[in-house]
Amino acid sequence: MGWEFAAVWVDDPARCWKWTWRRVADDSGAVLEQSQAFVQLEDCVEDARRNGFEESGCGPID
Repeated sequence: MGWEFAAVWVDDPARCWKWTWRRVADDSGAVLEQSQAFVQLEDCVEDARRNGFEESGCGPID
């Protein structure tokens, strides 16, 4: 199982983008679980931690 964080499209150009986290299946890439949309990325990451996201082993993509 993998995790991804994504910016969510907002129809109103005057509003800022929102953030969501998703848990995805390693084999198929299917979305297993998805959060509500958050205004701040930091709030989205904190919610993901409460739902099992662990940052150990995460690093920059080369």
